[in-house]
Amino acid sequence: MRLTTTLAAVVLVALTTTAEAFPFAKKGDVKELNGKTLPKFLSTHKPVFVMFYAPWCGHCKTMHPDYEKFGKAVKDVVRVGAVNADQHKEVGGQYQVQGFPTIKYWPMHANGKKPQDYQGQRTFAALKAAALREVKPKVTTATTVAAITKMLGKTGKVAVLFTAKPKSPPM
Repeated sequence: MRLTTTLAAVVLVALTTTAEAFPFAKKGDVKELNGKTLPKFLSTHKPVFVMFYAPWCGHCKTMHPDYEKFGKAVKDVVRVGAVNADQHKEVGGQYQVQGFPTIKYWPMHANGKKPQDYQGQRTFAALKAAALREVKPKVTTATTVAAITKMLGKTGKVAVLFTAKPKSPPM
């Protein structure tokens, strides 16, 4: 009897944890995505991180709070989403998801083109560091108008800092 009661309690806790963890909050900073919403979500100049998860996955449940914290920390500069790949198997298949959690990211200006596999740690600090590396400004020194014009031709957008100092300040 005692074993049955203990087993029932464990099952109840597992079910409750799953209900609280997934899906992500509708008004949260991690957007729940599916086959219809993912393409529009990826259509951006910002970097995009998407976690493919299964609600029953223990590693996904463990990662859930860090991923939500990550979404909140980078919400203004990186798009953060999640796909229940157990429910939306076709989306998981499209991105070669073979295990959970799988995190894919699209660098700046990728506009939904081929994603890259995130291979780092599944922690808030590691995710945040990886995301911020994607948005870190790329600084190039140009000493002539021709060099500035050449940079402008590559991207169409250039910020210019004029300084008499031998080193530019950190950005």
